[in-house]
Amino acid sequence: MQTACIPQAVCHEVDKLCRQFIWGASADKKKIAFVSWERVQLPKEMGGLGFRNLSMLNNAFLLNLAWEISTNPHALWVQVIRSKYKVGDDPLPQCLRAYNCSNLWRNIVWIWSSFQNGVCWSLGNGKLARFWLDAWLPDGIILQRIAIQPIPEDLLNETIASYVTAVGLHVLRDCVVASYIWKHFVPRNDLAEFFSSNTDLRNWVIQNLSKCDREVQNMHWPFLFGFIFWSIWRRRNCSLFGENDLSLDSMIHVITCKAQDWYSVVSRLPEKIDSCMKTITTLVAEGLFETRMANGLRGSRQAVFGKTSVLGAELWSILEGMKLAKSLGLKDIIVESDNLIAVQILMGVLQPPGVVLSVISAIQFILTPDWKVTFSHVLRDANYVADWLVGHLHTHNFGVEVLDTPPADLVPWLMHDLVGVAYFRSV
Repeated sequence: MQTACIPQAVCHEVDKLCRQFIWGASADKKKIAFVSWERVQLPKEMGGLGFRNLSMLNNAFLLNLAWEISTNPHALWVQVIRSKYKVGDDPLPQCLRAYNCSNLWRNIVWIWSSFQNGVCWSLGNGKLARFWLDAWLPDGIILQRIAIQPIPEDLLNETIASYVTAVGLHVLRDCVVASYIWKHFVPRNDLAEFFSSNTDLRNWVIQNLSKCDREVQNMHWPFLFGFIFWSIWRRRNCSLFGENDLSLDSMIHVITCKAQDWYSVVSRLPEKIDSCMKTITTLVAEGLFETRMANGLRGSRQAVFGKTSVLGAELWSILEGMKLAKSLGLKDIIVESDNLIAVQILMGVLQPPGVVLSVISAIQFILTPDWKVTFSHVLRDANYVADWLVGHLHTHNFGVEVLDTPPADLVPWLMHDLVGVAYFRSV
């Protein structure tokens, strides 16, 4: 029964014998059936006796075989069947032939059309499901059946992935919504370069963020690019999670107004905001670690790239400075930071958030018993050295840089910070 198609007449006869048994009837003796057979076949939880519909059960067994052939290609019996009947590697073959074959294969071919009609793809990377022939849309529609003109034979077996460019670029640049918005802001002469397909998402973002000398609508292009990028991503999420989203023209108007409002604020901010300088793509922490030695001052500068926070950048800077001090053989050091939260975390007053646990663990790891380290908080008004380092970052390579001799322009600020001279900050 699990591998053969039972004729309907046989299924009805077996059901008839079951009904006679339930009501005490026989071929010679009739009995009244007080409850319909459909009711008797319901599960016990629904008031029935749980008798199975033999025809449906037989179909379920055969459908299970079809499912195994489609989804379990590594099973030995599936490999034998696929090889013998030349099914190929297609997870959902379209045409199965049933001549000169075993009863098992003949029954699978018989149930295959029902199996295909009941299958709907759950999309992953789109490399298996066929764009035109498979039911991958939520309502199970097959696109070939509703196409307004015949699909060329060479395109019928194209996968969904073949119709999509790199996923990130498609969503954030090339889809109908994104491209409509970008074309409103990108200058006409730059459209060809902007929509060039010879790049990936990361390089495309970096290229646009590097164009600091370009202005569009009286705003620096890196700023406007980042704002539009975020707005497109936010609109996509609103659509996916059922929130109300604006029409494209309304969205363009909102982007323009909000970008101008934000830019009017950002453009008035001082260049030296904090010892941590944050841009769209990079977060940089600067630190000076003074060692009172005969050979003068020695400092470390750390640039932290990637997605991190101001707190994370400060802690990474502290970690690199402590590594430098340990490499110099110092046994008693004072670590000063103008980030009060970082100091309180290192002193055990506050619990560190999860995003900085790795750097906190690294700091704790290098704290050995023979090493005396004191963490201290200093006011920003007495830490102008860090500001100077931020302002002159562009003149040095990124990464960790050790300065055996401080730059000449930095020496006055070193002296001011050393003796505790503070200045009012106008921010």
